[in-house]
Amino acid sequence: MITLDNTPAKYSAGCAILDYISEKPLPLCASANNKICDLRYIPSKGENIELLYLSNTYAFACFRNTLFLVFATAIHLILDDASVIIRRSVGKATYCDIKTTASIDDLLTNMVTAKMKELIDANMDIIKTSVPPSCADVEHIPRNTIGLYSIFDNKPFHISGIVATNTSVIECFTLTPYDSGFILQYPNYKTNGQIPELVNISRLSDSNRQNSMWNDVLNISSVSDLNYLVKSSNTRDMLLMQDGLHEKTISRIADTIASDSENNKVVLITGPSSSGKTTFSRKLSIHLRVNNLTPVEISLDDYFVNIEHSLRHEDGSFNFEELESIDYKLFNEHLAALIQGEEVEIPRFNFGVAKRLSTGCKMRLKEGQILVVEGIHALNERLTPSVKANNKFKIYCSPLSNLNISDITYLSPTDIRLIRRLVRDYNFRYSSAQNTFDMWPSVKKGEVKNIFPYEKDADMTFNSSIIYEVCVFKRYIEPLLHSIPQSSDKYPMAQRLLEVTSYFQPMDDHKVPSTSILREFIGGSAYA
Repeated sequence: MITLDNTPAKYSAGCAILDYISEKPLPLCASANNKICDLRYIPSKGENIELLYLSNTYAFACFRNTLFLVFATAIHLILDDASVIIRRSVGKATYCDIKTTASIDDLLTNMVTAKMKELIDANMDIIKTSVPPSCADVEHIPRNTIGLYSIFDNKPFHISGIVATNTSVIECFTLTPYDSGFILQYPNYKTNGQIPELVNISRLSDSNRQNSMWNDVLNISSVSDLNYLVKSSNTRDMLLMQDGLHEKTISRIADTIASDSENNKVVLITGPSSSGKTTFSRKLSIHLRVNNLTPVEISLDDYFVNIEHSLRHEDGSFNFEELESIDYKLFNEHLAALIQGEEVEIPRFNFGVAKRLSTGCKMRLKEGQILVVEGIHALNERLTPSVKANNKFKIYCSPLSNLNISDITYLSPTDIRLIRRLVRDYNFRYSSAQNTFDMWPSVKKGEVKNIFPYEKDADMTFNSSIIYEVCVFKRYIEPLLHSIPQSSDKYPMAQRLLEVTSYFQPMDDHKVPSTSILREFIGGSAYA
């Protein structure tokens, strides 16, 4: 037997990785020549193997899949007639929907928690078997992309991605009843084994309502349902409904702003990368005009500090993501002055020389005009402290996906945003997939610091997800992902996204309306 630590090691061929490991607790999974695999993997002679633990992002995904399997198994053992659907992440936790006649109360919560701990403490083996050809819930998903997992001889569940070999890898979790299911909390790769605080749970209600609409009106509750519709080529209603849903939501936001136009003087819009903020802002401006309000856009980009005062990353590149990269004091003064009816000179920033021009654009708000500001710091109170709270209307824009790949695997909103960004950067910014992948950790770090903490302060949230978007992105994104070589440290990420896209039927983009947010990423937008 060979005992391994966290450093790469060379294996001789013959046995599975698990057979070489004597340490406890077990690692969650491994990397074999830069391919993420479970501990059942049998290495070839000389193959480079690295054991992965919870602090690794890929191991964290394995941990979460394993926890979902334990949870679903516990529900099945307690409520034999119940069905489990792992809906989506909320904050740093996951909402799990339960279809059952039983009451979702503290008694059931305690029973499920106890059963999960029993499965974990028993150190039970997790068995992987092949997917039967007649499997209904993955009928329209390629057979080789999804696994059938069970804890010992209990009910099997279909799961996408890597699952651990033993239940003992789960060390802690908490379960809280919510709506028609539970909020499942757990550690992540950044929390050193601790369960993070639950945040932004308020988003769930809107997301669940939209999920119910797609299910009730178009009978789409999973990727399998979506694929069936795409294969039938009967997508007209779906496309028109999706665009109509966005328009209706934006119209409602504009109506809310206009209903208190005496107070609402500044509309502040933010959201993480590739949320569709640009198209949303332009759509909102149109709906504000319908309400007899004239939007006046102010770009935070024009308030960047000059090059000699610019913040830098460790590698020397410009850091445009921190609030200090903006002359926010001047911006705040200008907003306050405009609200008071004064004239100001809005600066203009020249990115070619990374400096403001000597002269700007003079502006004074007229009757019926309303300021619209879109940017990553828009909801940060440090940007607008002198503007009264009742003069600000805050909007958070982000794709909140409601699609499930299987009952236990949901489509991640972060994956959607990354796919959007890869396609957009390649199409319009001449950026390779490798370059976009290289920038993504910095982008996410900026979001965690500058965007996500302020989401809870938004007056309204706009869900920019499009139910069929991965079907359209499929032909754009897969060649980009295949361009990442196995030697790249981003290869595992590219392979994971290829697995995600493999579940979707391809769809031609010529039917996508020119007004769709999707056009911001593939081109042909009416708002370009």
